[in-house]
Amino acid sequence: MTKKYEQACIISNNIKDLRKKLGWTQTQLAFAARITEAALSKIEQDNERIPTLMVLIKIASALRVEIRDIIDEKIKQKSGSKIKEFYRKFGSIDDLLEKDQSMILGMVHRISFHYTNYHDLLAN
Repeated sequence: MTKKYEQACIISNNIKDLRKKLGWTQTQLAFAARITEAALSKIEQDNERIPTLMVLIKIASALRVEIRDIIDEKIKQKSGSKIKEFYRKFGSIDDLLEKDQSMILGMVHRISFHYTNYHDLLAN
């Protein structure tokens, strides 16, 4: 099994498990995540493709979990290293220029920060 295949299986299983823990159907999660039912079905069934970062963010937000709960990230490094490792798993960030890598990592940090603060507000 390739690493990409293994990661796709982890993502697929985690999304399905998290959805079922909430007692949601695929229709309910797709609606909450603002993606199509067909896309969610493919993500949960297809063990060969990894969803885009934006789709993962939408699903994580709908499930009220962090992306790492979906991708099963167990890396014990600094936050920036975790994010860079996430991109490396999908083989996309290393092909970019250094300034583009920095820009993307900055955006992910901001999204992560706002996502965490948003869910903290909801909890209070």
